[in-house]
Amino acid sequence: MAHLTSSPRPAPDHLAALDGMRGIAIGLVVWYHVWLISWLGADVTVLGKTYNFNVFPESGFAGVDLFFFISGFCLFYPYAQTLFDGRPRQSVLTFAYRRILKIVPSYYLAIVLMIALGFAHFDSRSDEVKQVLAHVFFVHGLWADTWGGIQGVFWSLGVEVQFYVLFPVLCWVAMRWPAALFPVLVVAANLYRFAVVHHYNAGQELDSLPGTIDLFAGGMFTAWAFRAVSTRYPGLARNRVLWTAVAFVAFAGLYVALRQSFEHRGEAGWNDAWKLYTRPEVALAFVPATLGSLLAFPAWQRVLANPFFVFLSFVSYNLYLWHQALAWMLRDARMPPWAGSQPQSDPHWALPYTLVAMTFAILVAWLLTILVEQPFLRKRPFQSFFTGERPRPQKDAAAGARAA
Repeated sequence: MAHLTSSPRPAPDHLAALDGMRGIAIGLVVWYHVWLISWLGADVTVLGKTYNFNVFPESGFAGVDLFFFISGFCLFYPYAQTLFDGRPRQSVLTFAYRRILKIVPSYYLAIVLMIALGFAHFDSRSDEVKQVLAHVFFVHGLWADTWGGIQGVFWSLGVEVQFYVLFPVLCWVAMRWPAALFPVLVVAANLYRFAVVHHYNAGQELDSLPGTIDLFAGGMFTAWAFRAVSTRYPGLARNRVLWTAVAFVAFAGLYVALRQSFEHRGEAGWNDAWKLYTRPEVALAFVPATLGSLLAFPAWQRVLANPFFVFLSFVSYNLYLWHQALAWMLRDARMPPWAGSQPQSDPHWALPYTLVAMTFAILVAWLLTILVEQPFLRKRPFQSFFTGERPRPQKDAAAGARAA
C-alpha cells in the first residue's frame, strides 16, 4: 500500500497556498465594497468579444466566507500537527493570547481613530457608549442597532471572536472525532439558516456564528484531512496530478455556484437566498479547493501564492478594517472629482476612483501593518505573564503571524 512504501510528508509551519487564498478573500471583499460605490463593471473585451466578470465584484462578499474558512483551518492546524506529527499541544491560554495579540491592537486602534476622525456617527452620547462597549467586547453583532454601528465591516470581527470562545470546545471534540464534527456542524448550520430565514432581521441572523459555523468547521476539517493524508497515505499525498485536478475542479465549482446565484441577483431577497442556498455549496467547495491546492503541483501553488496575493494576505487584516471607511471618505471628498450630480453618472469617474480607492486603502493598510500589527506579533508583549512561555525568536514569530 502507498502509505507503507513512502515516507510521510513533513508538516510545514507556513502554507503559502493559504496566503494566496487569503489574498483572494480580501481582494474580493475590497472589490465588492468599492464596486458598491463606483458601479464599475468588470467587462473585458478581447479580439472584439466581451467577457462579463461582474460576478466577482458583485459577489465579493463571499470573500468573508472564505476568511471564516481560513480562520478555522489556521486555528485547528496546530492541533492537527499534534495529532499526526507529535507536536506539543498548544494550551488554551497560549491560544487565547495569540488570538488577542492578532486581533485586538489593530481593531481597538481602528475604533478609536474612526470615532476621532468622524467615520463613526452616533445618535447621542449614550448611543456612543453603547456602541463602543458592544464593539470593544465583540458582541455588537448580537443586536440590530449595534451590528454596523461604527463600521459595517466590523460585524465579522464579532463572529470571529465568538468562534474563538467556542473553539476550545470544538477543538476538544475534533481531537477525538474529527471526521464526525464537520458533517454535524454542516447540518446544524443549515437547519439554523432555514429556521431564521423568515425572521424580520434574517440577514443579520444568517451572518451570525450559528449561520456561518459550517465555514469554520470546513476549515478545521481540511486542516485535519491535510495532515491525515500527508502522514497516513504519503503515496496518495504525492499524487500531484490528482490533487491539482481536485483543486482545479473545486475552483471551477466555486465559480459555477457563484455564477448561478449571480444570475438571480435582481430578484427580491437575493442576499438571503444566497446565504441559504449558495453558502452551503461554497462551504463544501472550499474543502477540496484548499486540500487540493496544498497537495498540488508546486506550479499551481506558485500561481495561487503569487507575490500580489501574498502581499494582500500580509496586509489583509488592516485592509479589511479600513478599506470601506476610506473608500467612502474619498467619495465624499470628491477624490477624484466627477461631473454631474452623481458620480456614477460620469462615465469617466468609476475607473479612476476604483484605482485611487484601492491603492489608498492598500497603502494605509500596509503602514498600519508594519507600524502596529507586526511589532506586536514580533515582540509578543506580556507573553510570559499570560502563558508562561518566552517570546519566540523574531523569525519564528513572523512565520506564526503569517499562518494566523
